Amino acid sequence: MLSQSGAEADVASFSPSGDTGTVVSKRDWSIEFATGQASFTPEGERKMYEIKDDLAIAGALFVTLNGHTDNMGTHDGNMDLAMRRAQAVRDWLQRKAPANFPDNRFRIQAYGDSKPVASNATAEGRAKNRRVEIILSGKE
Repeated sequence: MLSQSGAEADVASFSPSGDTGTVVSKRDWSIEFATGQASFTPEGERKMYEIKDDLAIAGALFVTLNGHTDNMGTHDGNMDLAMRRAQAVRDWLQRKAPANFPDNRFRIQAYGDSKPVASNATAEGRAKNRRVEIILSGKE
């Protein structure tokens, strides 16, 4: 990364000045997770590379990561798994591009199985519900 003078910059800065504000973008990149796991499938990892570039470009915005699960398992177990999935997305981004993704840029929420986007009655529907939703927002 280069500074305005053209010299190599050490770290990109992100200085939030308050709570997140207006939602700028809400996308579900359908990051795929293995059943009962917070690890990406190979397809999920491929999508993470696309996401990293998109989010790095939007460097002045907050990133909210909403973790979701299917309805298999207990409520408490699904809430924990949803949180671990959202944290896995954050951790991956921070490992790949630490200067673009400081801790204070993220808000992490877990919803467990409370907000399905598809029926949990089929394997395909459950797979769609195992996701992390990414929301970009600015300051009010």
